Amino acid sequence: MKNKILILILLITVLILPVKSNAQFDKIILQFGIGIAQPMGDMKGTFYEYKILPEKPGLGELIFVNKDLITQNYGAKTGLDFNGNIKINFDKYGIVRGVGYISFTSFNTFEASQNANMGILIRNPSTLLVDTTFTGISLSYTFRNFGLGFGLEIAPTSFTNFATPFFGANFAINILGGELSRAEGRDTNKITFGSELRLGVNFNAGLEFKVSKQIGIVAGVKYELANLLLKSSGRSLSDRLEWGKTNAPINDDGGTIWSSLPNILGDAIPSQYSSRAKNINWLTFYLGLNWHIPTSKDKYEPVKKYRKF
Repeated sequence: MKNKILILILLITVLILPVKSNAQFDKIILQFGIGIAQPMGDMKGTFYEYKILPEKPGLGELIFVNKDLITQNYGAKTGLDFNGNIKINFDKYGIVRGVGYISFTSFNTFEASQNANMGILIRNPSTLLVDTTFTGISLSYTFRNFGLGFGLEIAPTSFTNFATPFFGANFAINILGGELSRAEGRDTNKITFGSELRLGVNFNAGLEFKVSKQIGIVAGVKYELANLLLKSSGRSLSDRLEWGKTNAPINDDGGTIWSSLPNILGDAIPSQYSSRAKNINWLTFYLGLNWHIPTSKDKYEPVKKYRKF
């Protein structure tokens, strides 16, 4: 924990270093981008699993919510990222920039709903005993983040006004959450996770090209560690994961958690699961457009006089 706090302090210290008196604060770049978000480490996983009930093999393979969801990983697959940035030059060459950004990332964007049979508890009309049969359901899941932050960026050859690599780091404020849905016939039941506040960092690098005086294109990659600080754990029975619950914990600090999600339908008795601490991290590969806002100098540049022949 001390190391994480030290990293955060160092990052903030770098970001608030005094700027030179000749800073060009009137030179502003607006950037709009879209990218592919690829989960890493503890983010990756599969939110469902197939298995055969030992006591009812005749029912065949049934679908269940994966018991590792939330306890061991976040079941995330490839998704989409939308982002907007404002960049302000800190020197007359545009090499050092201050950056502010806002972004929305949604995972499992390209994963279709899983349509299969799921076990369900019934009372057998012949024996009056509790029995198991199956019903058709559709499972879908998404995990998302709304983020905003600020940081510093270096573009060493920006003064060429053609192409420049860039790299930077940002302090991030993230709102993390997700939703697991189960549709059975006309009935839909959900459990929502979050939305929970986390503090993190991200690191950004790429290449910019200027195609005109005010328009440019950008391609880059960003690594996001969304929950560096403020991790928490849902340790009490009241924080159990069950269908119909809203604002369930994402449980990124580990510990124990109670859940009935992996059970067959009709069995709402929660079981205790061991949950580990998890990092919420991913890579984003993006493309975007830069708009270099005209400065007062650009707007009021005097008309050049040419010699008459």
